[in-house]
Amino acid sequence: PYPKIHKSILEFKKKINATVFTVMHETTSPGVEKYLQLPFKADQTALKAALDVLEPVHIEIHNASTCQCFNTVEPTTKCCDDAWMSNYLQFGWVWHCLNVVRQYEQKQQVRFEFFVRVRPDVMYFALDQLPSKEQLRKNGITLTVKHARNQPADWVFILTRRSLDWFLDTMADVQNHCNKKHSCRKHGEAGKCMEKDKVFLAPEYSGWYAQDLKSPLAFLRGTKRWTFDSVNLQPVIVRSRGMADCFRLIGDRQKCLNFTA
Repeated sequence: PYPKIHKSILEFKKKINATVFTVMHETTSPGVEKYLQLPFKADQTALKAALDVLEPVHIEIHNASTCQCFNTVEPTTKCCDDAWMSNYLQFGWVWHCLNVVRQYEQKQQVRFEFFVRVRPDVMYFALDQLPSKEQLRKNGITLTVKHARNQPADWVFILTRRSLDWFLDTMADVQNHCNKKHSCRKHGEAGKCMEKDKVFLAPEYSGWYAQDLKSPLAFLRGTKRWTFDSVNLQPVIVRSRGMADCFRLIGDRQKCLNFTA
């Protein structure tokens, strides 16, 4: 089924006339003691087929989502820690990709209007619901529905340039949080320093998605506020062996069920 995913992303690319930058990793961190031995396991034929379809201008694939891999491309990052940061590293890879895009802008003397993050393991069953460019500009931040319009997912985001700081500020917060953890461990018990991070599951449950209680379609951090909207693109994560999370789909699930039959 994976060629179908690639075609789905290609359709996404065409709809917004996008330039593709590929930054991926094969797996999440298996633990500090194991990641050094991780081999590169990707099916090279399937990988080439996907890249031939998407035609990215930049390709980067890492063995794992680990601080060691991350530091090879962002060596000036002040704080990274595999002991607790495997989920937080999702921020890091997106941040790195944005850095690559901005370097490309400078080198090629171009200026992108929108910045889009998509996952290579997600298929979209309702791309016809993608808003017009005029609406994307108005939204500032456009996300896909997870549970409801005011309960979006982090599987895809489309940002205007003026809304980039919504993400960039979050990355700065992650770095500050990491520094505090390190400082705490130097002066206390490591267990107590890590306690509050046990409930962290994914970026969408972090301060990145902290909403303004007075407005269900706005994010709020300190005195900064960003409006957003979410649309139901019917995204589905496709797991190993082509099994898709059809139960997550809001709407007619039959297409998804047929996809994995």
